Amino acid sequence: MCNNVSLTSFSDEVLSYCLAFLSSPLETFACAETCTALRRVVQDPRVTKVLFHQHFPQRVHSEFPKRLDDESLQAYGQRCWIVYTNLAHRLDYNRAHCIYASRTLEGHTAGVLCLARLEGGQIASGSWDRTIKVWDYATGGCLQTLTGHMEPVTCLARLEDGQIASGSLDRTIRVWDYSTGGCLQTLTGHTDGVKFLARLEGRLIASGSWDRIIKVWDYSTGGCLQMLTGHTGWVQCLARLEGGQIASGSGDRTIRVWDYSTGGCLQTLTGHTNWVTCLAHLEGGQIASGSEDCTIRVWDYVSGGCLQMLTGHTGWVQCLARLEGEQIASGSSDRTIRVWDYSTGGCLQTLTGHTNWVTCLARLEDGQIASCSGDGNIRVWDLIVANHDHVLQEIAEELASRDEQLVKFAIERYARMPVGIRKKIDGEVGVSPTPEVLEQVIRLYLTRMSEGKK
Repeated sequence: MCNNVSLTSFSDEVLSYCLAFLSSPLETFACAETCTALRRVVQDPRVTKVLFHQHFPQRVHSEFPKRLDDESLQAYGQRCWIVYTNLAHRLDYNRAHCIYASRTLEGHTAGVLCLARLEGGQIASGSWDRTIKVWDYATGGCLQTLTGHMEPVTCLARLEDGQIASGSLDRTIRVWDYSTGGCLQTLTGHTDGVKFLARLEGRLIASGSWDRIIKVWDYSTGGCLQMLTGHTGWVQCLARLEGGQIASGSGDRTIRVWDYSTGGCLQTLTGHTNWVTCLAHLEGGQIASGSEDCTIRVWDYVSGGCLQMLTGHTGWVQCLARLEGEQIASGSSDRTIRVWDYSTGGCLQTLTGHTNWVTCLARLEDGQIASCSGDGNIRVWDLIVANHDHVLQEIAEELASRDEQLVKFAIERYARMPVGIRKKIDGEVGVSPTPEVLEQVIRLYLTRMSEGKK
């Protein structure tokens, strides 16, 4: 049909009859992906007009087909179709596969314990196999392997001038030039494994150890400048705060806030019922903490008050990463990653795919995060896709039975999306979608949703 007959030469009535054999506009697009002739057909504004006419109630869209007859708005109709097909096709694919990982990095021979985002589209990973690997996360290629630690590498911190620091269960901290693989400095002094590193101002780093001590170092000289003592359990995590302060979480179930220049403890936060395993610095004098009690808490670290508790994980919360706006991501021993709105406590998305504990998260660029796991893999996730799925599902579930409120809600939701998500949509069509385009996109998507439930 596509090779010998031009559908666009038919009348609207015949064209409508032919296209009626397709179950949805999405099927048209799916077919067009493998057929050049059909792709030309669906990009024709008259075909777009008929498809919209078929899949929208005429009482709601009586003006839309007329507008497509206007030659100056034909490209407008094509762009509307492209927006729908890009969003709906990608969302349906990802939902069917229950996974949003755009790339998996493989190469470690044992579980991966830590990540650090570097410059130039690179990340570093540390593993039970005692090595550190540097990756191009866009291509998945391993650029460098750093060797020297005698025990598993448990933590990493990005430094200045193309350097990273690593901590290990061998009780040492090493400073590396990650482009050449050379070890520039080895810091010794802890009497047990080094569990976490945090970069401070200038050439200072802080280390937390299973010896229950936090040390502040000048990594250029290797000298220890300060020791913070007070925890009665292993120091599991650190987070740099504002004003010369850091926070630490421990196996003693507490979080402490320190002035790292004087070594004084300024605040102790209590509430978790098991080990505190991870921390993330938020805005407005707040921090988030994850625990082996399977919860995440949001704190005002000045007053010591707990502002919010996020529940949903069925295993220990192992890692946290601050995202755009009021969102954080968490990884757990339940093998999932959850994205949260920490101001409301709501879970926005659950990402699945790892086959072992999720041990670390790192925020990347363009709405992506990286995760590593005891399964030995590093995964790169596109949260733009995941957030679209959540937003559109919310619209479908809450407002599918409504009409005019649906359009208003869809436009409001688009306006409230993070900038990165809106740019993703805008970039696909070269223009910023107008409210009219959004109306068509959302209604088409809801039509697809309702067809899928029948």
